[in-house]
Amino acid sequence: MGSRSGVLDAPPDGDSEAHGNRAQSEAEQDSLRLCLGCLVLVGLPLVGLVLFGYFFVLGAGSCSESISQDIASPSGQHVAQVVVLGCGGATIGPDTEVRLRSARAETDVKGEIVIEFDDDPVEKKLSVSWASEKRLIIEYDCIDSGGVYGKRYRWRDIPISYRCVDP
Repeated sequence: MGSRSGVLDAPPDGDSEAHGNRAQSEAEQDSLRLCLGCLVLVGLPLVGLVLFGYFFVLGAGSCSESISQDIASPSGQHVAQVVVLGCGGATIGPDTEVRLRSARAETDVKGEIVIEFDDDPVEKKLSVSWASEKRLIIEYDCIDSGGVYGKRYRWRDIPISYRCVDP
């Protein structure tokens, strides 16, 4: 009788294969659920990273650069350029650079940046002028003087003066 009690725990003869298939099917479903969970945990951050790269890294390549002003020195040897950079985003406004270059340089050659602003030249009330062949003056709004970077006080043999003016 003791040996028969072990047989009673087994499924009936015709159902043993079906019971094994059912157990295997449930194990496969559990494994599939676990794989899907892992895929979600790994996939969502990966999708976020791809979207971040598309909008912020590749999107930077679509920024525009336009020359707002070309101001030639009195003899025409040098050119000061006011360049407005814009990426078109709602949260990122335009930036402005003042660049200096030789007039003999190709027009597509960028000048050297002597000052940068976080605003467009109109908002910053930017004014660039030559006092003489060898002296450049850059004026901008004092009240909104935040976002001014990289002031250079000399470019080659030309001194650069800055004036912060009240509107």
